[in-house]
Amino acid sequence: MEKTKKRRTILTVCIVLLAVWALLFAIDTLSVVNWKKPIFTVSFGSADDGGSGGYYGLGYAFQIKGNILPDSALGTPTGVTEAEGKLFGIRFLNRER
Repeated sequence: MEKTKKRRTILTVCIVLLAVWALLFAIDTLSVVNWKKPIFTVSFGSADDGGSGGYYGLGYAFQIKGNILPDSALGTPTGVTEAEGKLFGIRFLNRER
C-alpha cells in the first residue's frame, strides 16, 4: 500500500513538472511567433539594440534579431524581425518579417 502511494506521488509530481514546462515553452513560442521577446528565458549575448541575441530556456532556445528599441527610424519595423527556435537542439521555428 505504501509503495503504491509513493509511486503515485512521484508520478503526479513528474506530470505536474512536465505540464509546467510545456506551458512555459508554449508561452515563449507564442511570444516569438507574435514577434515579441520570450518571457521565461535567460538572455545571453544581447546586442545594443534592446534585445537581439540568444534566449535560453529549459531544453529550448531562441535566436532573435530585430529593432527592439522604440526610437528606431521612421519606416523601420520595430520589434523582432527574425527568429529561430530550437527544441533540444532541433530547429522547430524559422521566421523572417
